[in-house]
Amino acid sequence: MKMLPAVLVLLCALAPGGASFDSGLPALAQDKQDSEKKTAGPACDLAKVEEAIWCPKCKKAREKDQLEGDKCKVCQTATEKLQVCVKTWISRCGMHEQKPHLECCCKSKKCCVVEINKSPVIFRCLGCGQTAREEAKITHDAKDHEKKVIRTCEASGTAPHGGEPIK
Repeated sequence: MKMLPAVLVLLCALAPGGASFDSGLPALAQDKQDSEKKTAGPACDLAKVEEAIWCPKCKKAREKDQLEGDKCKVCQTATEKLQVCVKTWISRCGMHEQKPHLECCCKSKKCCVVEINKSPVIFRCLGCGQTAREEAKITHDAKDHEKKVIRTCEASGTAPHGGEPIK
């Protein structure tokens, strides 16, 4: 009887695409849904872009006090300098039934808390969908297509960098 849990774990690991216990979907289907969700919606307007030090492992912009030399203090990964799109928004508010909005409407310091969301600027080919942090580094698919490239942020299609408008 002690082998039964081990056998179940082994069967789950060998299942095609692996099992995802969070959503009940196979891991590959979940990855496809995530990529579709990320590209859905309007592209970000890149209204405010600034230089930043980016940790690729933490996927966050880091300040100088969060660095040890050129490495992230949190994960010890080498950081890189790149352009990031900066959006400020209020993700939830008790007075607005937890709906996102752009301007503080409350006098309470705990209710409307402004969040700063930074996302790396990328270049995306409209023909094949390939992306890169530099336009020259896009590796286009072999299929024949128009190689029109747009500049956007990685978070386009997800609030606050695109997707449903915040009211």
